Amino acid sequence: MKLQRSKESSHSSDGPKGKMTLVLASVTLISTFGSSFQYGYNVSVINSPAPHMQAFYNLTYLERNGKAMDSKLQTLLWSLTVSMFPLGGFFGSLMVGPLVNKCGRKGTLLINNSFSIIAAILMGTSEVAKTFEVIILCRVIMGIYAGK
Repeated sequence: MKLQRSKESSHSSDGPKGKMTLVLASVTLISTFGSSFQYGYNVSVINSPAPHMQAFYNLTYLERNGKAMDSKLQTLLWSLTVSMFPLGGFFGSLMVGPLVNKCGRKGTLLINNSFSIIAAILMGTSEVAKTFEVIILCRVIMGIYAGK
């Protein structure tokens, strides 16, 4: 009989089940704002250097082809540059489940950091290499990093 009472008392002290607690609400808000901030920052951070990057695209195209880039092509390339980040985020979110199952949480975080480092190095060398295609590719890689 005493064994049953101890089970009941330990069961009742677990707290409310299925109810929103202050800790759960806080964790949910913090994680939501944290991931939203990272996503929003990486989508909007591209707007500040937009004129410089578009000039780089045009200069690179001019050096390759001997003529200035058409405004429609420049708009298309810039649209691709901006939109590749969310596309990479989509792929990153699909990759995270199998990667965590295979490599564990710490291993996945280490792999994820390598995406960030690779994208930063490639993006930093894109001006020296005179290629704007690498910038577009790096936006995909940064999206994968943010999506995990």
